[in-house]
Amino acid sequence: MKSRILYIGLMLLFFFHSSMSGMIERKEYKLADGQTELVFCTDSSGIQIKSIFNKTANVEYLKSAVPLFQIRLKDGKWLSSANFLLSLIQRKDNKLYLCGELDRHKIGFKVVVELQELGVAHLSLSFENKGEENLCLNILYPMLKGYLKTGVKRSMYGMIPEEVGGVIPLKGRFSTGHIQERWPDFLPSAMNSMEVCSIYDYDTGSGMFCADISSDLKKGLSPIQFNLTHKELKGLHQLNIAGGKKESLPTLALGTFSSGGWQTAVDYYVEKVSPTWKIPDIPIWFKEAGGIYSFSGGGAGGIYMKIPGHEELPKVISNFKDLPLLLRRAERMGTNVVYLWDYWEGFSPDDKRRAYLNKGDYIPKSKLGGEEDFKIGIKKLHDKGGKVIVYIEPFIIHKDSEFGKKFGDKLAVRHPNGELMEFYKDNYTMNPYSSIWREKLKDLFKRYIIEYDVDGIFLDSYSWRMNKTFTTKEEGRQRTALEYSKGVIDLVEDLHSYARKLKSDVIVMGETTSGPVWQHWDGGLSADFAWHVYDNKGRIVASPIRYGNPNVNFMSNGLNKAEMNQIYAAGHNLALCGSQMRYADYIKRLLDIRREYKDALMYGSVSYQPFCDDETVAAYRYHGEKNDLLLVVNTAEFSSFEGKIVLHEEDRNLKWKKIMGMQNFKAAGLDINLSINPGELLIFVATK
Repeated sequence: MKSRILYIGLMLLFFFHSSMSGMIERKEYKLADGQTELVFCTDSSGIQIKSIFNKTANVEYLKSAVPLFQIRLKDGKWLSSANFLLSLIQRKDNKLYLCGELDRHKIGFKVVVELQELGVAHLSLSFENKGEENLCLNILYPMLKGYLKTGVKRSMYGMIPEEVGGVIPLKGRFSTGHIQERWPDFLPSAMNSMEVCSIYDYDTGSGMFCADISSDLKKGLSPIQFNLTHKELKGLHQLNIAGGKKESLPTLALGTFSSGGWQTAVDYYVEKVSPTWKIPDIPIWFKEAGGIYSFSGGGAGGIYMKIPGHEELPKVISNFKDLPLLLRRAERMGTNVVYLWDYWEGFSPDDKRRAYLNKGDYIPKSKLGGEEDFKIGIKKLHDKGGKVIVYIEPFIIHKDSEFGKKFGDKLAVRHPNGELMEFYKDNYTMNPYSSIWREKLKDLFKRYIIEYDVDGIFLDSYSWRMNKTFTTKEEGRQRTALEYSKGVIDLVEDLHSYARKLKSDVIVMGETTSGPVWQHWDGGLSADFAWHVYDNKGRIVASPIRYGNPNVNFMSNGLNKAEMNQIYAAGHNLALCGSQMRYADYIKRLLDIRREYKDALMYGSVSYQPFCDDETVAAYRYHGEKNDLLLVVNTAEFSSFEGKIVLHEEDRNLKWKKIMGMQNFKAAGLDINLSINPGELLIFVATK
């Protein structure tokens, strides 16, 4: 009897599925212009992207059909667009409308695909919560797996702006962060410098790209955060949808191009998003310093965490009155900006823990003379023409700090289940929305800017820390990942505005300036040769952020002179350290050149990157109001290069004078023949 009932049930299911399949016939929908052809395939079981075809390059980027999107709910199961039952398909000219629903989860979706400018389609995707309870969706959109390897001479390249770098051959792992397994915190904790990514053929310059062109954290629309490996290109997003409501993702641009390489993708992205940029008013003394100097690496953040040679401040100076000693060392490297950390008091006098761990109170060390000598030391440093930036941590406080013991448990960020979100042992993670914490930070700003007269504040960890769904005892409510990221931006903006009211030319910077935070402070460190080292294979061969947006003020370095040369060649200020004093004269020469030709190297554009047949040699062509420069760096660790780089036609009549580097060179028309040692940097300036 049971088997007969099962048989009847299966037959009914078969006829039901057949009838539903008949309602929406399996079809393919092609949107095409002279450059790009997109093919979507649909049936009663959903929608997939079947083809992304570059017509001018005759390249297909997909091996097989892939879902338009994937979603994950609280049960942890991933569902694709192929699981949705389509209820509406409309095609009009070069526009495609698709609607569907996942009935058992009470979720609906709508997508509109429209060809816009030549070669580029805009995709608008939204979801509807048809239930009564709030819904959290983890979303992968797009999710392009198994794209074709089409390089002619060398492998395909990938571009995704990770801080300073982000261009690399698509070999092995290359990614901006992994998907978290813990639901719902699957988003990366740091944002890209720009939300655009591309794969392209280095030899022909043809390729494809994806870009988020409408997100705005300040307006509550979080970005699609792209992640690129040699196997897949995916966009990560999260939506929280109240019962009966609809929410949209940012507009996704998807296109192909026939030439220009990754720069074509960045050009399109910048054209679309730059009208909304808020350009920061960075004080001249900081913008044109060329670099900052820290007495040591270690706890200073970013690349400083990995630079060899870590010392505590009391081992470098015996009293705050000796701060001019640090200025003299900074000036030997060509800067007058001293970045100070590890200056604060420890726990109790008999506590053997490092004073650095005591984050939260920030009282100048008594063993270095305390507050009064701190004021005297800063004045003496100012009298000699120096500037000083001090470290403050807005992300965490130690549980045994005085502030931590009084407020930490109340203000601390917690997972939705109430468990402490303890990123670092024995520390509380602070809620960026807490009025108590904000007032504490403002009190610190006022004390250090007004009473101690510092010239800048360094906010550690921000904006490396984003996208956390959390709750606190103070608020008694759950906040979304979007709210957390928006809270970080709002806090930074609030502190920066407050600092400028206290002192008109004070600066605020942080551990990274990736994502939208660059618009709300004055710059930040990068960590390209620290924890990004495995992603970029130890090389910076291009800087999409410097090319696309020279307003972003990055400071960085490498773990050796060769890596530092790569950061400099890519167009960024230097984060200098006491352990690099052995080549101080060389660094000073670099910073002097950067300031002398600031119209090109600081404020000018990277007009293009000259071609070189060796992928380990990177060349940058800078153009300013007065000067034109060419920088060439050999990123190889052991191999010298002897050959040529090829300029663009516009530079045919220029003559070049070498101002940095020992090797001979010969310029003939568009070809510059040169030899360059491993790790070496060459600098040329155009002469009339």
